[in-house]
Amino acid sequence: MLTRVFGRNRSHRALLADDRLASPLRSAFDGSFLYPSIGERVRQFAELFYSSKLQISLSLLNPAAFIHYALVTSSTSKHIEKFLGRVPPEAIGWYDTVMSLKAANPDVPIVLWAEEDAPFIWPRVLRKLAYLPEGTPLNGYHAPLIPLLEDEGLARLQDHLKNAPPPSDEAFEEVISDYLEKFGMVEKLSPRCEIPGWDDRIIADVTARYEEDLERLAQEDGIEVIAPTPL
Repeated sequence: MLTRVFGRNRSHRALLADDRLASPLRSAFDGSFLYPSIGERVRQFAELFYSSKLQISLSLLNPAAFIHYALVTSSTSKHIEKFLGRVPPEAIGWYDTVMSLKAANPDVPIVLWAEEDAPFIWPRVLRKLAYLPEGTPLNGYHAPLIPLLEDEGLARLQDHLKNAPPPSDEAFEEVISDYLEKFGMVEKLSPRCEIPGWDDRIIADVTARYEEDLERLAQEDGIEVIAPTPL
């Protein structure tokens, strides 16, 4: 299989991406937490690479936004509504999902980041995925910003990054923060979140739990959470 992946190239690493690896979207709502089958599904995949150094990398999204997106983009709304009727909002998060993945793959390191943080940390994510040392020149490191900025702001940012490259990850984050504040599109930075039976307070509580889950996961052995530099 590795020969089929690499062909005749003398590659040392491969980055394989599949947004359905954890399960099809419908199956994400089958249990008492999101993606209950993720551990076993990834374990079967990981066994194919038993002789290689494997790393699992996942981007997480606020569960409220994830459920809203699932409701408006899939044909499984009835299935999702049953999940919402079975699992209380205060129990919905990613901690159980990631820990079930870790339990099924105890020897495989896991790298996580919040999708909301991607505009600020994308250079670090790219280096981590590609095993590149700090300072390595990168292409596409501002890609998560493209849908978030007005055209004028994006053009100015590209010029800024080209003519005055930030000297550190912290400086990069400061630049991104400034441009999002000046040129960010409000509807993209604060997307709608409509879930049957949920009000603003519930969404705020789910969001708070999401942030707590990220902090808890960062303390677990074998799990690395890439996050913006604390202010």
